[in-house]
Amino acid sequence: MKFILSALSVSIILLSCGPSTTVDVVQKAAPTYRSSTITSVEDKTVANILIEGVSCDGCRGKIKKEIQENECVKMALLKPSDIPELELAVIEFDPNVCTYETFVDIINSTVDGKYTATDVTVLHMKSD
Repeated sequence: MKFILSALSVSIILLSCGPSTTVDVVQKAAPTYRSSTITSVEDKTVANILIEGVSCDGCRGKIKKEIQENECVKMALLKPSDIPELELAVIEFDPNVCTYETFVDIINSTVDGKYTATDVTVLHMKSD
C-alpha cells in the first residue's frame, strides 16, 4: 500500500512539473494580392481567393456559409481550382462595405484555422 501511494505521489509531482500545455497561435502569412479594373456592362467587384486545406464538400459548405453571413456579400461559390489541392472561392461583394481582407480573415479562422487563403485577385468591373 505504501508503494502505491509513493508511486502515485511521484506521478503527481512529475505531471505537475511537465511542459506547459499552452497552445501557441500560428500566424499565417498574408496571401499574394493582385487587383485590376476593367470596363464592363455592369459595376461589380469580385474576389477570387485560392484556399488551401479544403478536402470535401463539407469543408466547402462551411467556408461558403461563413462568407455568405457577411452583409457585404452579394454572391459566393466555392469550387476546385485548376491548381491541384487548392479550392477557388469566387465572391462578389460591395467594396464600400468590406474588403477582400474580410474574406481572408473568415477563411483563415474557419474551423480553428484549418484553411488558409493563399492568393487573392480582386477584379473591379466598371461600366463606361
